[in-house]
Amino acid sequence: MKDKKYGCIKKGMSLVIAIVMAMGLIACGSKETEETTSNGTAGYVYVPQFQTLDTGEETHINNVKIHDEKLYYISYTYDESTQEPKNEFICRPLDNLKNAETLNLNIETIEGFISGMGDFTFDKDGNLYAIKHISPIYVEGMEYKDSDYKTFLSKYSADLQEIWSLDLAEVFTEENSYVQNMITGGENKIYLSSNNVIYVVDGAGSFVKTISVNANWINGLTSASDGRVFVVQYGNSGMELVEIDTVKDVMGETLQGIPDTNNEIRAGLNGTLLMGGYNKLYEYDLNTQKATEVLDWVESNIHGNSVRDISMLADGRLVVYCDDYEGTSEVIFLTKTEASKVPQKKILTLATLYGSNSSMQEAVVNFNKKNTEYVIKIKEYIDETAEWTESTYTDALNKFHADMVGGDCPDLIDLSMVNLKDITAKGVLEDLTPYLKSSEEANIDDFVPSVLNAYNIDGIQTTVPIYFTVDTLLARASVVGEEPGWTMEEMISLAKTNLDKQLMHGMTKERALQTCLMYASDSFIDYESGTCSFDSPEFIQFLKFADCFDLEYEYNENESFPKMLQSGKVLLSNASFSDVHAYQMYYLMFEEDGVTSIGYPTSDGKPGVFLSGNEIYGISAHSENKDAAWKFLESLLSGQSTSNGWGFPSRKEQLEEMFKEACEPNYQKDESGEILMDEEGNPMQYPKTSWGYDDWDVEIYAATQEEIDGVRHLIEIARPLSRDSEEIYSIIGEEAAPYFAGQKSAEEVAKIIQSRVRIYVSEN
Repeated sequence: MKDKKYGCIKKGMSLVIAIVMAMGLIACGSKETEETTSNGTAGYVYVPQFQTLDTGEETHINNVKIHDEKLYYISYTYDESTQEPKNEFICRPLDNLKNAETLNLNIETIEGFISGMGDFTFDKDGNLYAIKHISPIYVEGMEYKDSDYKTFLSKYSADLQEIWSLDLAEVFTEENSYVQNMITGGENKIYLSSNNVIYVVDGAGSFVKTISVNANWINGLTSASDGRVFVVQYGNSGMELVEIDTVKDVMGETLQGIPDTNNEIRAGLNGTLLMGGYNKLYEYDLNTQKATEVLDWVESNIHGNSVRDISMLADGRLVVYCDDYEGTSEVIFLTKTEASKVPQKKILTLATLYGSNSSMQEAVVNFNKKNTEYVIKIKEYIDETAEWTESTYTDALNKFHADMVGGDCPDLIDLSMVNLKDITAKGVLEDLTPYLKSSEEANIDDFVPSVLNAYNIDGIQTTVPIYFTVDTLLARASVVGEEPGWTMEEMISLAKTNLDKQLMHGMTKERALQTCLMYASDSFIDYESGTCSFDSPEFIQFLKFADCFDLEYEYNENESFPKMLQSGKVLLSNASFSDVHAYQMYYLMFEEDGVTSIGYPTSDGKPGVFLSGNEIYGISAHSENKDAAWKFLESLLSGQSTSNGWGFPSRKEQLEEMFKEACEPNYQKDESGEILMDEEGNPMQYPKTSWGYDDWDVEIYAATQEEIDGVRHLIEIARPLSRDSEEIYSIIGEEAAPYFAGQKSAEEVAKIIQSRVRIYVSEN
């Protein structure tokens, strides 16, 4: 499913990073500040200096390149006077970033067309190669041909005099080709990638040949300081780095030992490449094909997902460019310094299974920049750079739980992948109630009561999610009635009386069982007492219900899920609401008024509406730094979090702001700002967003009060979603397979599952 946002073209697209802190970061020309870090090797650390670029509120930066100790980029703005987008080629010297020079490439302007610059790169002699686009100004009702859109590759001398220009329509051999990546290398050649093809152009502007790439996708092109060119691609074995033979222009050797990378691979010094991973920066030796960790992004107060370009200066300093959703752009200079010369902060440890969580990294970076006494270090239990094995997850989870209950105890815990009832029963989590009651910035009264209740377990406020989503099942009122809530027996009865229809789209035996367990596992496991009841009649009923489905689901390419739902061939729709627009979309998918949020079946027949938190952290009951750990949580819960989170905000004030914004129409206006009226005298609107699902599309307009009340009601009745161990799901799935294959009875399988899960729960 895809969400297609509407909005003015001048808003543009923003990129991803943490917002600069109020203290310690500087605008160009102001006093620089240094931050301490504790990463590095052999007694050294990298000390960062931050500078923010003053680019203006309505300016967006694209295609950033650090070259020859200068920062180059394309600035995108919207010209109010001409009602047209405008992009400029900007250069800033790294030693004086406040000095922004606009470089004039004399791109031809044609009446009725928009001219602009796309990607660019440099060769070893300082020549510039730029992609230029010429496209018609859109006029409603006008038909356009592919030939109306032109793309050129142009070469400029170091003093920006155009040497030649090549129409890429003469180069591209495949339909829908466009320049994704561009690099120079070899003997004055330019390499352009489009889809899974690389096009080679020589220094004189003549097309040489195409190179076919045997990969799932080309992620990027990069080169080394000696002119060697490499393809960063996603192949069958994951991320790969393949050298291009620049003499024969064919794919060459696939290099080994490539670390986890987010595709930011740049030339280093002396036969090396700098590789920016999601968590760390590496230096890769092209001769030995080994990667060495240079620094940890978070420990350098840098959000790894925000890194757009990396360079190493001749004096050994690293330069990193980052930017974020809010349009804030930073240049960070990192200087290698003896650790003994750098003041140290007290360390708080945040334990998590996966350290590459972008929102977590952003939150930690923001806290570390602001706090003068403490620094948070992320301890990840799953090394995403290591080879994955069958026991990777289980081993990491076991170590995680062992540390939580008294091993290498952390101060803060990422709770997104754990079963809260389980670890709460073990006394792992600090009760946040006293902190919330005494806080002026994140008081207990500031939050939605049902969200607090969902994470209050046996009187302990384990956490408060920053955001949350709501999950339910929807159906036509004519099928299930208007009253929400039902039992498993009632859902099975619906399936049996509609054998010619699908209960849920894409459902298989295994998926049906997993779905039931996800929303009802609390009925079978009591973590406080360490007991379980998988041999009960209720679970046997679950098994028999799951057996009603096929082992494999055969999708009909000619009939999409929305069409099957609308025609009545599918009875129920899973629905996950992250905002009001999602609620509107799911209800509109039925294309009728009578829709009931029946919910997932429950043992008591009450509506099975579930609340799932995003960005949820707890304080370890064994931490010696609880007050400092609370400061981190308080900064997130205060409503000042810079994270662009997923879901409804848990703070009442922010939730009401979301509801208010959803109800505000987007009115069409003329040049003077007056609202346009239709023939009947009603204000004309344009959609707030649109959704597409296979061959079904719908435009979403301002929400009605009835829709807001519907969302509010679901939030009020939502109950917490349990997260059981993957090991438990694995045991149940493994043992249920013989029943689904007709080799054992449901009762036999239930007894085996009961025995295995009981042992697992008692031991863990």
